[in-house]
Amino acid sequence: MLTWLRLWPLLVLPTFFLSLLMSLPLFEIRGVTLGGGLVRQWLLNHLVLPLAPLEQGALLVNWFTAAGVVQEWAMALLIAINMNAVLLLPLYGIGQGLIKLSGWYVRTELELKRKGIR
Repeated sequence: MLTWLRLWPLLVLPTFFLSLLMSLPLFEIRGVTLGGGLVRQWLLNHLVLPLAPLEQGALLVNWFTAAGVVQEWAMALLIAINMNAVLLLPLYGIGQGLIKLSGWYVRTELELKRKGIR
């Protein structure tokens, strides 16, 4: 039977995968450059700047152009943690559904065994 003690990784999975994607070095596949730096830049351009006020957005762009890889990764990790916070409610619902399904399966299996013994 599933419990939250076994399902807690479900709640941090988005942060883990986004952090892994952002920490990859740049690589090329068939002439297309992919990897961490482009992902961090995309996150900044599409998730942070549209939500930030104009002045703070300009300061953030100036900071990002002078930032090193570790600073970029730290900023992207903060973005990933915030995205995970947004996803917690749906992930909690998925976890609750899995727990209920697991409990139903165990109960049904036990009832079938009881009926088979009678």
